[in-house]
Amino acid sequence: MKADQWVITRLSVMMFLQFFVWGAFFVTMGAYLLEIFQGEEGINSIIGQAYATHNWAALLAPLFVGLLADRYFNAERLNAFCHLAGAVLLWIAAGITDPGVFIWVMFAYFMLYMPTLALANTIAFSNIENSERQFPAIRVWGTIGWIVAGFVVAQTVLGW
Repeated sequence: MKADQWVITRLSVMMFLQFFVWGAFFVTMGAYLLEIFQGEEGINSIIGQAYATHNWAALLAPLFVGLLADRYFNAERLNAFCHLAGAVLLWIAAGITDPGVFIWVMFAYFMLYMPTLALANTIAFSNIENSERQFPAIRVWGTIGWIVAGFVVAQTVLGW
């Protein structure tokens, strides 16, 4: 495999995993919360607030992480840190039974996850020669990752 093709393959795997993580829990989180917080007062508000953490973090997080990535840290290392710390927060969130705590943990998770979307693009663009020709072939693997995660979580042909 040529060096250029090796880079494109690695970037494609990065995009696949970037969106696989998100697709693995985000779509089904509402059903999960219905089960976990069954009988709680205002369950619809709890679910809405849990999903809203994603939007608030998308607005706020890039301001902080973008500054860190531009001035102090390598984008690849910051991306890795955000994903690893986020994995710990998702693990913790899976055991939470208090709605308020769950919402704050999800907000913290998304404060780490949302900047990784831009970081993944930055990493890809800085490692390819022709962005107009190569980036679409890399980015499509993110969409495929989201779809595969949906199949796995939905317990279909690929599901567990």
